[in-house]
Amino acid sequence: LERGLGQIQRVVDDTLGAYRGTVLLRPLEAADIDDVTRLLAPEAAAQRVTLRREGELMSPFATDAVPVRQALLNLLLNAVQASPPGGIVWLRIVHEPDG
Repeated sequence: LERGLGQIQRVVDDTLGAYRGTVLLRPLEAADIDDVTRLLAPEAAAQRVTLRREGELMSPFATDAVPVRQALLNLLLNAVQASPPGGIVWLRIVHEPDG
């Protein structure tokens, strides 16, 4: 709940920062992936779809976490909703040698 509220605060801060021209980017962290999978769990259960995760984000990833979180949530939600009952949706996190 605290991370969710923190995320809302970051969205508000980013929106205000964009308006003012001072956006502070936050890297994607393992907690962001945890949040996305927790948010999807009730929908996956309702659709009788298994959500599986493979791999971990071992260190913060230098990107803008807010839109990446939203894109990941949208993609996985679409996959859950498009899967038949008994289906499996996989989230695979891979660290490539070039970063």
